[in-house]
Amino acid sequence: MIIIKMVCHRGSSDAHFFISVFAQKIKDEGENGGTAKRDENRLPPPHPENQLVVQITRVLRSTGYADLSQIRVSVEQGDVLLEGQIPTYFLKQVAQAQVLPLEEVKFVSNNLVVENSYNHH
Repeated sequence: MIIIKMVCHRGSSDAHFFISVFAQKIKDEGENGGTAKRDENRLPPPHPENQLVVQITRVLRSTGYADLSQIRVSVEQGDVLLEGQIPTYFLKQVAQAQVLPLEEVKFVSNNLVVENSYNHH
C-alpha cells in the first residue's frame, strides 16, 4: 500500500509532477505484482518550500495551542504567509514569534484574523 501526502503552495507546478511520478510508481508495482524494484533515485527530492511548510506546521502544532494547528501556511522564496482565524491577538503574536526564528524564513506576512475582536457599537 502506498500513501501519498503532499503539501504544495498555490501556483506550484510541483504538484502535478509529483502526482505523475507517484501514479507511474503505483502502476509499475501493480503490473509487477507489487514486486517492482524500488528505485528511490527516480523520485525527485522534496521541494525546499514544501519542507519549510511542513516544518512551520509542526512548530505551530508543538506550541500546545490547538488553534495554531489550524493555520494555513504557504511559502514562496522564504516569504511565509500565515492565514486563517484565531480567537485572540495573543495567539496571532505567538504564531509569528514561532515562525520568525526559523533559519529559512526571510519574512512573515501575518494575515491571521482574530475572530473575537472587541467591537464598539
